[in-house]
Amino acid sequence: MRDSRYFQLKTMSIVAFVISPLVWFLTIAQGFPFPMSISETAAIGRPTSMILPYGLGVVGVLALMYGIKYNYDFWDRWLPISVFAGFTIVALFPLSETIQTLFGLSQRAVDAIHYIGAILGFLGAMLWVLLCFTKSNGTWECRTKHKKVRDIIYVSMGASITMCIPILVLQLAGQLHMDFAIVFWLEAIALTGLAVAFGVKGRLFRRQTKEDK
Repeated sequence: MRDSRYFQLKTMSIVAFVISPLVWFLTIAQGFPFPMSISETAAIGRPTSMILPYGLGVVGVLALMYGIKYNYDFWDRWLPISVFAGFTIVALFPLSETIQTLFGLSQRAVDAIHYIGAILGFLGAMLWVLLCFTKSNGTWECRTKHKKVRDIIYVSMGASITMCIPILVLQLAGQLHMDFAIVFWLEAIALTGLAVAFGVKGRLFRRQTKEDK
Protein backbone atom coordinates (compact mmCIF):
# COMPACT_ATOMS: atom_id res chain seq x y z
CA MET A 1 0.00 0.00 0.00
CA ARG A 2 1.24 3.47 -0.84
CA ASP A 3 2.92 5.28 2.06
CA SER A 4 0.78 8.36 2.75
CA ARG A 5 3.53 10.11 4.73
CA TYR A 6 5.06 11.31 1.48
CA PHE A 7 1.75 12.80 0.41
CA GLN A 8 1.53 14.63 3.73
CA LEU A 9 5.07 15.98 3.42
CA LYS A 10 4.48 17.02 -0.19
CA THR A 11 1.29 18.83 0.79
CA MET A 12 3.06 20.62 3.65
CA SER A 13 5.81 21.62 1.22
CA ILE A 14 3.41 23.07 -1.33
CA VAL A 15 1.35 24.96 1.26
CA ALA A 16 4.46 26.43 2.94
CA PHE A 17 5.89 27.45 -0.43
CA VAL A 18 2.83 29.33 -1.75
CA ILE A 19 2.02 31.41 1.37
CA SER A 20 4.56 34.21 0.90
CA PRO A 21 4.25 34.61 -2.91
CA LEU A 22 0.46 34.52 -2.65
CA VAL A 23 0.43 37.31 -0.05
CA TRP A 24 2.91 39.31 -2.12
CA PHE A 25 1.11 38.96 -5.48
CA LEU A 26 -2.37 39.61 -4.06
CA THR A 27 -1.10 42.65 -2.17
CA ILE A 28 0.42 44.13 -5.32
CA ALA A 29 -2.56 43.17 -7.51
CA GLN A 30 -5.03 44.82 -5.13
CA GLY A 31 -2.97 47.98 -4.81
CA PHE A 32 -2.12 47.73 -1.11
CA PRO A 33 1.15 48.96 0.41
CA PHE A 34 3.75 46.23 0.82
CA PRO A 35 3.31 44.47 4.19
CA MET A 36 5.97 44.80 6.90
CA SER A 37 5.33 41.14 7.72
CA ILE A 38 3.08 38.34 6.53
CA SER A 39 1.31 38.33 9.90
CA GLU A 40 0.61 42.06 9.62
CA THR A 41 -1.89 41.56 6.80
CA ALA A 42 -4.41 40.18 9.30
CA ALA A 43 -4.03 43.21 11.55
CA ILE A 44 -4.99 45.64 8.79
CA GLY A 45 -7.89 43.64 7.39
CA ARG A 46 -6.63 42.84 3.92
CA PRO A 47 -8.20 40.17 1.71
CA THR A 48 -4.92 38.27 2.19
CA SER A 49 -5.39 38.32 5.98
CA MET A 50 -6.02 34.64 6.64
CA ILE A 51 -3.57 33.12 4.14
CA LEU A 52 -0.74 32.84 6.68
CA PRO A 53 -2.65 31.56 9.74
CA TYR A 54 -4.83 29.13 7.81
CA GLY A 55 -1.91 27.94 5.69
CA LEU A 56 0.19 27.26 8.77
CA GLY A 57 -2.84 25.59 10.34
CA VAL A 58 -2.95 23.13 7.45
CA VAL A 59 0.79 22.45 7.85
CA GLY A 60 0.22 21.91 11.59
CA VAL A 61 -2.60 19.39 11.13
CA LEU A 62 -0.56 17.38 8.61
CA ALA A 63 2.44 17.47 10.96
CA LEU A 64 0.23 16.09 13.75
CA MET A 65 -0.96 13.24 11.54
CA TYR A 66 2.64 12.46 10.60
CA GLY A 67 3.84 12.56 14.22
CA ILE A 68 1.10 10.24 15.43
CA LYS A 69 1.33 7.67 12.65
CA TYR A 70 4.92 7.69 11.39
CA ASN A 71 7.03 8.50 14.45
CA TYR A 72 10.21 6.46 14.84
CA ASP A 73 11.48 7.80 18.15
CA PHE A 74 10.75 10.42 20.81
CA TRP A 75 11.76 13.42 18.68
CA ASP A 76 10.02 12.20 15.57
CA ARG A 77 6.77 12.11 17.53
CA TRP A 78 6.92 15.25 19.65
CA LEU A 79 8.57 17.71 17.28
CA PRO A 80 5.77 17.34 14.68
CA ILE A 81 3.26 17.67 17.52
CA SER A 82 4.97 20.90 18.63
CA VAL A 83 4.66 22.15 15.02
CA PHE A 84 0.96 21.34 15.19
CA ALA A 85 0.53 23.10 18.56
CA GLY A 86 2.40 26.22 17.47
CA PHE A 87 0.83 26.65 14.04
CA THR A 88 -2.65 25.87 15.39
CA ILE A 89 -2.22 28.74 17.84
CA VAL A 90 -1.24 30.97 14.91
CA ALA A 91 -4.36 29.86 13.02
CA LEU A 92 -6.68 30.41 16.00
CA PHE A 93 -5.14 33.76 17.00
CA PRO A 94 -4.39 35.74 13.84
CA LEU A 95 -3.53 39.40 14.33
CA SER A 96 -7.06 40.71 13.78
CA GLU A 97 -9.61 42.81 15.64
CA THR A 98 -12.19 40.03 15.23
CA ILE A 99 -10.17 37.76 17.50
CA GLN A 100 -9.83 40.53 20.09
CA THR A 101 -13.59 41.00 20.16
CA LEU A 102 -14.35 37.27 20.18
CA PHE A 103 -12.10 36.44 23.13
CA GLY A 104 -12.27 39.82 24.89
CA LEU A 105 -8.50 40.22 24.66
CA SER A 106 -6.32 43.26 24.13
CA GLN A 107 -4.25 43.70 20.99
CA ARG A 108 -1.13 43.09 23.05
CA ALA A 109 -2.50 39.78 24.36
CA VAL A 110 -3.46 38.57 20.87
CA ASP A 111 -0.03 39.59 19.55
CA ALA A 112 1.71 37.69 22.37
CA ILE A 113 -0.33 34.50 21.84
CA HIS A 114 0.20 34.69 18.07
CA TYR A 115 3.96 35.11 18.31
CA ILE A 116 4.33 32.43 21.00
CA GLY A 117 2.57 30.04 18.62
CA ALA A 118 4.80 31.11 15.73
CA ILE A 119 7.96 30.64 17.79
CA LEU A 120 6.83 27.20 18.98
CA GLY A 121 5.85 26.13 15.46
CA PHE A 122 8.98 27.34 13.69
CA LEU A 123 11.28 26.12 16.47
CA GLY A 124 9.65 22.68 16.36
CA ALA A 125 9.94 22.61 12.56
CA MET A 126 13.59 23.65 12.65
CA LEU A 127 14.49 20.91 15.15
CA TRP A 128 12.39 18.36 13.28
CA VAL A 129 14.32 19.06 10.09
CA LEU A 130 17.73 19.17 11.75
CA LEU A 131 17.36 16.24 14.16
CA CYS A 132 15.03 13.84 12.37
CA PHE A 133 15.43 14.40 8.64
CA THR A 134 19.22 14.03 8.86
CA LYS A 135 19.17 10.73 10.77
CA SER A 136 21.04 7.79 9.29
CA ASN A 137 22.01 4.30 10.38
CA GLY A 138 25.63 4.84 9.40
CA THR A 139 28.42 7.40 9.70
CA TRP A 140 28.78 10.30 7.27
CA GLU A 141 31.33 8.33 5.24
CA CYS A 142 28.94 5.41 4.91
CA ARG A 143 26.05 7.47 3.55
CA THR A 144 25.26 7.45 -0.14
CA LYS A 145 25.98 10.50 -2.26
CA HIS A 146 22.27 11.30 -2.52
CA LYS A 147 21.79 11.00 1.25
CA LYS A 148 24.72 13.38 1.85
CA VAL A 149 23.21 15.90 -0.56
CA ARG A 150 19.82 15.65 1.15
CA ASP A 151 21.40 16.11 4.58
CA ILE A 152 23.24 19.22 3.41
CA ILE A 153 19.92 20.58 2.13
CA TYR A 154 18.21 19.79 5.44
CA VAL A 155 20.91 21.57 7.45
CA SER A 156 20.81 24.58 5.13
CA MET A 157 17.02 24.81 5.28
CA GLY A 158 17.05 24.36 9.05
CA ALA A 159 19.46 27.28 9.28
CA SER A 160 17.15 29.41 7.13
CA ILE A 161 14.27 28.72 9.53
CA THR A 162 16.51 29.67 12.46
CA MET A 163 16.94 33.18 11.02
CA CYS A 164 13.26 33.95 11.58
CA ILE A 165 13.07 32.91 15.23
CA PRO A 166 15.01 35.86 16.80
CA ILE A 167 12.78 38.27 14.87
CA LEU A 168 9.67 36.58 16.25
CA VAL A 169 11.13 36.77 19.77
CA LEU A 170 11.77 40.51 19.29
CA GLN A 171 8.21 40.96 18.05
CA LEU A 172 6.91 39.11 21.10
CA ALA A 173 8.95 41.36 23.38
CA GLY A 174 7.76 44.48 21.55
CA GLN A 175 11.34 45.45 20.76
CA LEU A 176 11.12 45.39 16.97
CA HIS A 177 10.55 48.82 15.43
CA MET A 178 11.27 48.81 11.70
CA ASP A 179 9.75 50.71 8.80
CA PHE A 180 10.83 48.24 6.13
CA ALA A 181 9.86 44.69 5.21
CA ILE A 182 12.74 42.71 6.75
CA VAL A 183 10.26 40.70 8.80
CA PHE A 184 8.28 39.75 5.70
CA TRP A 185 11.37 38.52 3.90
CA LEU A 186 12.70 36.57 6.89
CA GLU A 187 9.28 34.92 7.27
CA ALA A 188 9.33 34.16 3.55
CA ILE A 189 12.82 32.63 3.84
CA ALA A 190 11.73 30.49 6.80
CA LEU A 191 8.63 29.27 4.96
CA THR A 192 10.71 28.51 1.87
CA GLY A 193 13.14 26.57 4.07
CA LEU A 194 10.23 24.55 5.42
CA ALA A 195 8.91 23.98 1.91
CA VAL A 196 12.22 22.74 0.51
CA ALA A 197 12.96 20.48 3.51
CA PHE A 198 9.48 18.93 3.47
CA GLY A 199 9.61 18.62 -0.32
CA VAL A 200 12.96 16.80 -0.31
CA LYS A 201 11.85 14.51 2.52
CA GLY A 202 8.51 13.89 0.80
CA ARG A 203 10.09 13.04 -2.56
CA LEU A 204 8.46 16.03 -4.23
CA PHE A 205 11.46 16.88 -6.40
CA ARG A 206 12.70 13.43 -7.32
CA ARG A 207 11.90 9.76 -6.93
CA GLN A 208 14.12 8.09 -4.35
CA THR A 209 15.50 4.60 -4.77
CA LYS A 210 15.88 2.05 -2.02
CA GLU A 211 19.60 2.76 -1.69
CA ASP A 212 18.87 6.47 -1.06
CA LYS A 213 16.86 5.85 2.12
